Amino acid sequence: MATGQSLRRKGHFKSSDIAVEYYKTKLKEWSLKFSRQEKEVEEWKKLFALESNAERELWEGEKESNRLRSLIGELQLALYQERELVLGLMRENDQLKIKEAELVTKLQHLELGEGPEPEPAKCPRRGCSGAARPRPPTRQRHPPEQGVSAQVERLLEAKALDHLKIVSLEAELEERTATCRRQVAHMLEERRLGKLECELERKILERKLQYWEERYELLKTSIGSGVLAHIRQTRDSIETDQVLLEKSERLQRQLEECTRQLEVMERKYTDLASDRLEESSTHVQFLMERISQKDELISDYNTRCSILQEQLDELEQAHKEEVGKLKVEKSKLFERVKMLEKRLEDDKKRRLLEGEGFRNDIKLLRAKLTNIERQIKRHRRLKQIEQECQENNAFE
Repeated sequence: MATGQSLRRKGHFKSSDIAVEYYKTKLKEWSLKFSRQEKEVEEWKKLFALESNAERELWEGEKESNRLRSLIGELQLALYQERELVLGLMRENDQLKIKEAELVTKLQHLELGEGPEPEPAKCPRRGCSGAARPRPPTRQRHPPEQGVSAQVERLLEAKALDHLKIVSLEAELEERTATCRRQVAHMLEERRLGKLECELERKILERKLQYWEERYELLKTSIGSGVLAHIRQTRDSIETDQVLLEKSERLQRQLEECTRQLEVMERKYTDLASDRLEESSTHVQFLMERISQKDELISDYNTRCSILQEQLDELEQAHKEEVGKLKVEKSKLFERVKMLEKRLEDDKKRRLLEGEGFRNDIKLLRAKLTNIERQIKRHRRLKQIEQECQENNAFE
């Protein structure tokens, strides 16, 4: 019986060593997992830095668009001034018509100039090292019957030794059960802490994702509204330029009509004085020079408007590219969150499996306890039977 108990104790120690090795491997796996998570955090930091740089570039683009808007406003003011000058020229032209109606001179050369059209802590676990060492089994001696007193003394000595063995086994059982309970409580606490950490990480990631989605929507709305306003302003400026060009063409047509009328008047009134002719010709040349200057200014403004239109097209293209990049980054973030959720589910499954393993270990320990208690009861019954036999022999 004693040899069987020693074998059981050795088997128990082997199972506890296996459990310690299992927990050590689990700790290594958790350390590797935490290192991977730290790397992922570093990657997130890099992504956030890139997004901040992109945001800065967007702000710079908005400043540039504001500057271009101010330039367009200045161009509009200049165009309005040119419009007033053209109206003054029209008034002067009407006055010239009235004067030329009185003249009977000849206008020989009228040259007209036409301008072009505008165009982004780990805690190591303790093994079952506090368990009591097994004592070597004691051998009972069975000497030949030499006297009742000597036999009674030997029986009492054996009884005392058995009592001490029972006490030591009970102490060992209590110590092992206490260590197992402490280990189970420690593992449950680690499991609870791991769940809390995973929940916190998930909440942090959800908040970050919500924050970046809100920023993306705000950037999208702000950039879209700014670009639309810029496009409307440029369209308005282009329409005003077209109106001015139409007015200039109308003036040119009026000048052509004036020239035709002057030619008719030339045919009719060829005998008037040459001095009036020279004065009117010089005045007309002066007016034509001013008109050519105005045409050059209008052509310059048209070229500037075309350059601004090209810049606006470039800004729209850059805005579309930035929106596409933001959509790609958003899809990557969603994929990342799905991967993390999948990892959390895998961790939960692993922890459930570990809990089932712990429960199985506890069941095995309880079965071992019941076996030991049964052995103790059997040992007590055998002792009682031996005592009764000895008492019967003594009475006989």
